[in-house]
Amino acid sequence: MIKQIFPTTIYETYFENYQDIKQEMVDKIIPLIKSNDDNKHQLLINSFSTANTVRDVHKKIDISVITDFINFHVDKYWKEIGFTSFVKPYILHLWVNKIPMGGNLASHNHNPNIMAGVFYISAKPEMGNLLLENPMELLLGRMPWENQEQKYLTFDHEIDVCDGKLVLFPGWLKHRTKFNLIDENRIVIGINFGCAGPNLTFNETL
Repeated sequence: MIKQIFPTTIYETYFENYQDIKQEMVDKIIPLIKSNDDNKHQLLINSFSTANTVRDVHKKIDISVITDFINFHVDKYWKEIGFTSFVKPYILHLWVNKIPMGGNLASHNHNPNIMAGVFYISAKPEMGNLLLENPMELLLGRMPWENQEQKYLTFDHEIDVCDGKLVLFPGWLKHRTKFNLIDENRIVIGINFGCAGPNLTFNETL
């Protein structure tokens, strides 16, 4: 009997009829991302982010139609993983990245945040897909695979990006992106999730 063990649970979904609100969201978000040194980030190449300047975008502008969607699905993801019902996840940080042609996001994770996620305001695969990295890659890469150059050249899980797509994953999971190959901006919302409830010892309210 063959079994696959130790899987990592991630979550993918789409905002239905997102194209109906896309331009409104772009118009609200773009002014927040200034193409200057304040919005450069060590993880971004030739790109800009509000991660160092505005980490609570959802509190600065009205994007509740998106945050309501995110909150609905993070609750489902929380239950799917099997986390306790005594606390609930909530949006801790929310920022925006703008990745022009030639830009990408370097490998990193979101520890110690419990969950992380990304929502694509404007994106398609040519702008740079999301790569989730196998945490066992350093060990797996040393194994005597039959087809070393092709099948096991990389242990990443590649996710095709598109407008209105939401991807949720554990905060500890390392990830990066491919380079944007076309002359359009990939506009992405990044999210960190915390959790709160009556049995926690710190002062936190939902």
